[in-house]
Amino acid sequence: MEVVKVDKKGRLLIPKKIREKVGIKEGSLAKVELKEEGIVIKPMKPVAHKYFGAFKIKRWPEDLDEFTARAMKDWWSKKNYVDVNVFVYWLGGHATFGKAAC
Repeated sequence: MEVVKVDKKGRLLIPKKIREKVGIKEGSLAKVELKEEGIVIKPMKPVAHKYFGAFKIKRWPEDLDEFTARAMKDWWSKKNYVDVNVFVYWLGGHATFGKAAC
């Protein structure tokens, strides 16, 4: 167990040994939960880790939403769907594309 100090902005420093053990790096996301026994911090894995290997690409993109929208556009155009924008809207409108080939 480690003891850490909370600064005036409510931040605390997770000791390096713990960060390394659980894989928390600069920019990582973590879930913070209030439990009966106290505060629980759980590291979150990037979405890209979940889908690693599912697509044949040389490297993972910076914007996974944009990548997913483009991959689905290509997939839908091969399936001869008429309007890919319906799917993009379903994804949350992160990108827009024209009509797919019929």
